[in-house]
Amino acid sequence: MKKALPAKTALLAALFLASPAFTENTAWETGFKRALAQARSDGRLIFLDLSASWCYSCYYMHQRVLDKASFREAAAGLVLVKEDVDKKEGRGLKKKYGISYLPTYLILDHAGRELGRLVGERPEKEFLERLKRLLAATRSVLLTQEADLLQNYLQTNDLAGASAFVSRLPQEKIALLNNLANWQALTARLELKKAIQNRRSNEISQAFRLILEKEAGCELAYDLDGARKALLDLALRERLALWQKARPALERLIEKKVFIGKELRCADFRSSIQALLNLYQDLGLTAEQNRLVLRTIKTLREDAPRVGLDRNRDDDLRFFLELAKDDPRVRELYPQLIKQYPAEYVYYHRFARYLQEHQEPARALELAKKARELCYGANCLAVARVQAKALAMLGLKKEAADLLKRTARENKKQFPEDADALLSLEKEL
Repeated sequence: MKKALPAKTALLAALFLASPAFTENTAWETGFKRALAQARSDGRLIFLDLSASWCYSCYYMHQRVLDKASFREAAAGLVLVKEDVDKKEGRGLKKKYGISYLPTYLILDHAGRELGRLVGERPEKEFLERLKRLLAATRSVLLTQEADLLQNYLQTNDLAGASAFVSRLPQEKIALLNNLANWQALTARLELKKAIQNRRSNEISQAFRLILEKEAGCELAYDLDGARKALLDLALRERLALWQKARPALERLIEKKVFIGKELRCADFRSSIQALLNLYQDLGLTAEQNRLVLRTIKTLREDAPRVGLDRNRDDDLRFFLELAKDDPRVRELYPQLIKQYPAEYVYYHRFARYLQEHQEPARALELAKKARELCYGANCLAVARVQAKALAMLGLKKEAADLLKRTARENKKQFPEDADALLSLEKEL
């Protein structure tokens, strides 16, 4: 569902401004239907947090932003609700609102219509400022925050809406906006996204160069990685020339916004590093790749010297240790993660998958069974996939096939696409 901030009526503004005050004991509603009912009863807006237990960025946002008093103050008067996209209702909301990345936070009216969204993890100050601007634009009805509105179109990938929105702006306002670095970066991103959508290499190349000139913030990593994937069919010589041009910009971003000073860092630490690693891989710079991974691991250990201090960093460390193929430290870390987060399926499942991929099906099966006891909804299909592969590796192919069929049958109604994908695995065993 592609929606940006449409013009709101005076009635919506009046309803919002009449909302009751936020109190310290305001809690998150336990379900979306209850949140809608609450919003309808007193004319409030809804803040919907769509996340998942496996989402490392979601850990970051709750620990560093959403669980703090500063967020409670900024969210005064909103009905707060959190939905897990691995559960039936959450999966339906993910599809309804066209969610591509987690976490995503939606501002909805009392009828469930989207008024705006914030995507991905952001530092506390940046997130709260963006939320306040978004709410101010909604409350005032006069939507004067053009950069925020354009960003909403881009986050919903509504490129036609974004182009139409820009084209409707008066020329005198465009002239003023073009002096703002943020607006320049957003319009450059719009051109890049349109070029990628059109799948025209020459347009992507031009937009790629434009984004390098205009974007200096954390979004650069996403922009360049999106262009990189779209240009994989470009002539090698031309593609490598673009990567060489992008390399200094990404390296500056990583140095300034990832490794230096925690207050300045990009919130999505992992994706920024990955974008540069991908670029190094395409350029054949293996030594630079290795150095970057080792430096990242060192930084993560300094940030969180023991497991349990910061779950986002715990999961980042797991990811980069696996990327470094540091098998002894991976095997040392997983039991610590399981011990720290024993009530969740996530690390039982991931360790089982790791062992299964390392040809240790018996141990993998044991952990997968534990993950099976703790999983729920759609993530049980992922657990079944690891279980079935481990069973097949142990020569128990009939048991593996029976498990796949049973799990697919049990979940066919709620998660039809996931169930079909699980059945297709039977042919590979």
